[in-house]
Amino acid sequence: ETATGKYPVESVLMMRQIGEITEQEFPYDNFHDLRQKQASQTESVTEAISSASCDVAEAIDAKAIVSTTMSGYTARQISRHRPPITILAVTPSPVTRRRLALIWGVNCLLVEDFSTTDEMLEQTVDGLRSFGLERNDKLVITAGIPFGASGQTNWIQVHEMT
Repeated sequence: ETATGKYPVESVLMMRQIGEITEQEFPYDNFHDLRQKQASQTESVTEAISSASCDVAEAIDAKAIVSTTMSGYTARQISRHRPPITILAVTPSPVTRRRLALIWGVNCLLVEDFSTTDEMLEQTVDGLRSFGLERNDKLVITAGIPFGASGQTNWIQVHEMT
């Protein structure tokens, strides 16, 4: 309706109204409590890493959570927790980048394919500067090692920008 319908302005105003009512009925501050309850119901290693990355980021006052991802699954799982900081998905896949553009709180960085942790960190840190991250900023980075397999997130690291 917003792009081709007869009432685009009215449609956007209605979406805004729905969003405002939803935010009043479900305060963002309560999200942390819900996340704690969900943590005990974790079903996979990827979900556990996603939840832990949000908790670690909050505990150390990180500037961003970085998810290196082939499929986008881990970035989507992190987004489910609605962390109050930036989620940066780092991917060599243009298709994954486009898909993640629609996910709450996720910004994407397209990089060249990498095969080692050092290559991944080098490309990631270089690319993060374009998002305004600076020297000494702390990041929480998640990845699946070995690289290249979807849905295998098993690594989390705190990294300080140099």
